[in-house]
Amino acid sequence: MLKSIVAGSCSVPLRLESKDNLNAGACFSDTTRSASVACCSSSSRTNAYNVPKLEPFSRTKLERAVKEPSLIEKSENDLADYCSTLEGDDSYSCWRAYFELKDLEKELPKEDIEKLILQSGGVKSLIGCLHGISSIRKKKHWVPRE
Repeated sequence: MLKSIVAGSCSVPLRLESKDNLNAGACFSDTTRSASVACCSSSSRTNAYNVPKLEPFSRTKLERAVKEPSLIEKSENDLADYCSTLEGDDSYSCWRAYFELKDLEKELPKEDIEKLILQSGGVKSLIGCLHGISSIRKKKHWVPRE
């Protein structure tokens, strides 16, 4: 069986040949186009045992709530993942927002934090919102000495 595909950013079609007569993987590379592709194929009998089984779609809300992390936990994880990709001042600002979110969890009801996360629309805007809320709360608690 011959197939022609376009690989990634390469616009040159590549021919792939699959040989199922041995029920083992066969690899082929196209040397005429200066692009190479490794292709592994196997019989459908072998692949049937390696396919993970999906959970049924009819899970109840309770089952979903138990298995999936809450919106706040997901946001914390996303924020931590994003912060770990940054460097320098951006990283510092991101981690500061992460801990500001942790502090807000202690001070505000869960529903308010979830509304904030949903209204922010993404990790980058959530960082700005958390910095703004934190600075407002600090100014509110700060009393000048007389």
